[in-house]
Amino acid sequence: MNATLPKTAPFTILPCDKCGVLVPQENSVLAYELRRGNLGVAISTGDYDRHFYPMKGEHPCEGSPSRVVQMSTAEYAGDGLD
Repeated sequence: MNATLPKTAPFTILPCDKCGVLVPQENSVLAYELRRGNLGVAISTGDYDRHFYPMKGEHPCEGSPSRVVQMSTAEYAGDGLD
């Protein structure tokens, strides 16, 4: 079952499982997957999120390089969210 969520859906900000810093919705793997309808990803993450893109500065984080690569694959192509 795929759910369609608007890009501005209410969202709880959770800490990153890699760096511990709160992840804003615009850089959230969880928010991206929810917009794609991957509710299983949302359920499996528990109390953590992950930065989608790397973070630099005071609290650096590598983000989720594998998902950035996946965005260019056929699985993600044409979903209108990239």
